[in-house]
Amino acid sequence: MREDLELRGLRPNTIDPYLRCARRFVEHFALPPARLGAAEVRRYLLHLLHEAKVTPPTVNTYAAALRFLFRVTLKRPEVVADVVRLKTPMHLPRVLSGTEVERLFAAIPTLKHRAIVMLAYGASLRVSEVARLEVGDIDAKRMVLHIRDAKRGRERYVMLSPRLLSALRVYWKDARSRGLRLFPGRDPSKPITRAAIHRALSMLDSRQTPCRGWMGVLDARGVGRAHRQLPAPRGSLSGPLSEGSNGAGPDAPRGAPVDRSAKASVVS
Repeated sequence: MREDLELRGLRPNTIDPYLRCARRFVEHFALPPARLGAAEVRRYLLHLLHEAKVTPPTVNTYAAALRFLFRVTLKRPEVVADVVRLKTPMHLPRVLSGTEVERLFAAIPTLKHRAIVMLAYGASLRVSEVARLEVGDIDAKRMVLHIRDAKRGRERYVMLSPRLLSALRVYWKDARSRGLRLFPGRDPSKPITRAAIHRALSMLDSRQTPCRGWMGVLDARGVGRAHRQLPAPRGSLSGPLSEGSNGAGPDAPRGAPVDRSAKASVVS
């Protein structure tokens, strides 16, 4: 199954959950998957929903993993022919006022994590996109960020406000890094991991600070998840970081395709 997932170009962030879901399904019945059928798939999904009290989005992840297992790996598409996605409720994101956002940023003790949160919030980036940024991806002249290797392998430009650029310069001068990575990990040649960002912000969220209950745990799907999330999820640009920005100009609106001939400038 792992090989089938890899051959379809799926990322580890998708491969690992799919394998984990399929493994738990098999372990639940203590039988090889070749001996399991539509009845077991149905019973297991109902078990997750009613007994394990798993949320609908998580049930949908299990359902997707089982569809892949039976359709692709086991070549038994009839087993999952009736498996459908659960409807999930859509809620409006919590958008903080400018004063609340300022308090949030001021409560983050390190310049590195403050810059990470400001980028995710103000530029509407996924955590994995922030982690993979390189110094050359910042175009201070055109005031844009070059987002490489995003979801589904796409690239795009997003706007960079003067406030964000200033915060990045302050962080970069303090970090005194000489590598290409904007946010290097323990190995300077590699980016900081999503898990490291999760741990740092989860610790911050547990303290008695203005961040408590706001920060949440960041994930690949966006800037916040579940019941505790960053004030404005990916796709919502309300807040002081976007107010007063000169944007990216008419030649590079948010989400514009990448002009590979454009040359990026450095942070400093």
